[in-house]
Amino acid sequence: MEIPGADGTVGLAVASFHTGRHLANARRRAEGWIDETLVIDADAHVYEKESIVEIIPLIEDPIVRQLARSAQGAARQAARFPLDRVAYHDLGGRIARDILRRIETTPGEGTHRAAELALRAMDAMGIDLAALSPFGLQIMGMHPQPEVEAGVLGAYNRWLTENVLPVSPRLLGWIALPFNAPGAALATVEAYAGRPGIAGFQVAALREKSVHDNAYMPVYAAIEESGLPIAFHGGTDWEDPLFRTVGKFMAVKALSQQWYNIVHCTNWVVNGLPERFPRLNVIWMDSGISWVPWLMMRIDNEYRMRSSECPTLRRLPSEYMRAMYYTSNPRTAPTRWPPPTAPSTRPTAWSTRPTTRPPTWICPAPSAIWRSWARPTSAASSAKPRGACSACPRPSPPDTCKTGSRPGAIRLGAPLCYKPGTDLAEADRHMADGGSKGYGAYDRPHEDLREWIERAEDLGELMRVDGVDWNLEMGSVAEMIYHAKPDNPPAILFE
Repeated sequence: MEIPGADGTVGLAVASFHTGRHLANARRRAEGWIDETLVIDADAHVYEKESIVEIIPLIEDPIVRQLARSAQGAARQAARFPLDRVAYHDLGGRIARDILRRIETTPGEGTHRAAELALRAMDAMGIDLAALSPFGLQIMGMHPQPEVEAGVLGAYNRWLTENVLPVSPRLLGWIALPFNAPGAALATVEAYAGRPGIAGFQVAALREKSVHDNAYMPVYAAIEESGLPIAFHGGTDWEDPLFRTVGKFMAVKALSQQWYNIVHCTNWVVNGLPERFPRLNVIWMDSGISWVPWLMMRIDNEYRMRSSECPTLRRLPSEYMRAMYYTSNPRTAPTRWPPPTAPSTRPTAWSTRPTTRPPTWICPAPSAIWRSWARPTSAASSAKPRGACSACPRPSPPDTCKTGSRPGAIRLGAPLCYKPGTDLAEADRHMADGGSKGYGAYDRPHEDLREWIERAEDLGELMRVDGVDWNLEMGSVAEMIYHAKPDNPPAILFE
C-alpha cells in the first residue's frame, strides 16, 4: 500500500500490517506489568463500518434497509466531506494505522475479521476480557428519524451477537439502545436480557433527549430487572451549535467529549432516578473522570441552596454520583501531581478503549494506566509505591528490581539512570542493597531537557531526524522507524 507524502516528498510504501507487531511495545510493557492481573476493557470499539455490507441486510424495515443501501452508495461517490468526521481522528494522516489495517490479513474461515483483530490487540496489551461498543454508529442518536436509528442499531446488535461475540468467550458486547424510540429501546432490552455474552445496554450520549422523560421509565425498569447495567457513552459533535463557536478540534474534543454526559448525569440525579431505580447500575463511559468531582461540587452547592426543586432526593447529589461508575477513557491527568483534594468517586469500570482501536492520543495501554496508579499519593510521602525500586522513584514491576529476576528490570525502573558502560550487575546490587542515590551512575539529576537528551544520545537510545514536514510526515516517519527496529525502537527527535 502506498501512503502519499507531502507535496513533492516521497510517500510511504507498506507491504503488510499486523496489529500484534504494531503493538509490540505494549506487549513488552504488559509482560512486565499486568500479565498476571485481570484486565477488563469496559469500552472497546469495533469498526462496524468495515462490515457494513453484513449489517445492512439485517435491517428489518425494508424502507430503512433500502435507504441504508442508497446511503452506502452515495457515501462512496460523495465529493464533499465534513471535517469533523475525517482528518482529525488520524491527526491529518500522522497516525497511519487506520489506513494500514485495510491490508491486514485475517483467517478467512472459522473466525470473524472484527473478532480476530480485537483478540490480536487484546493479546498484545494484556487484556483478558473486552466489552465491544459500536464506533461510527455512536452518531445515530442525532438522526432526525427515530425509526432509522432503531432499524440500523437493531441490525448492528444482531450482527454483533450472531457474528462477532460467538468467536470467543473473551468478547462481550454492549447492546446499543435506539434511545430516540422508547418503544424500540424497550423491545431491545426484552430481546437481549438474559442472553450470554451481554455486558449491558448502552446509550449514545450524543442526542438531544432528556434521560428523565417518562417515556424511558419502562426501559430503565426492564434493565434494572435484568440485573445488567446501563451505560451512557460520551462523544464529540462539532455540528452542535454551541461547539460551532470553537475553532479547534482539540478544543472541541476537550469540551464536547464529556459535555453530553455531564448534562445527562445531572438530569439523572436531580430528577431522582437513583431513588426510583436503586438497583440499576449506571456507567458513564468515554468521558474520562476529571469532570466528576467538578460536577459533584457544583451540583451540591446549588442543591444546598435550592433543595426544594429536588423533592425526591434524600441525599446530596454527590452521594448518588459516588454510587455510579466511570470509565477512565479519555485518560486525563493533572499537570501537577498530586492533584488537588477532591470528593472520592468510584472509577471502577476500567476502560482504555484499546481493543480494536490500539492506543491513540486518548487511549493509553492498560500498563500505562497501571503505572500511573502506582504513583505515591503524596509528594512528601517517604513511602515508595508498590514495586518502586530503591534507586529510582519511578514505579517498577513488583519484585523485579530487587530480585533482578526479569531481564531489563533496571531499564524499566530507570531507563536513563545509567551511563554507557555501566555494570548492570553492579547496578542490580546497588538497588538490592537499598541504594538511595537515585541517579544511578550519575551524581545528580539532569538539569534540563538538553542534558536529558545528551544522556539518551550517549546511550544510543535517541535518533535525530531532520527535514520532516511536521504537519504531514512525522507520523509516517515514526512508523517507518518503529517497523525498522521493532525490538528496540529509539526515541525520535525531530529537528
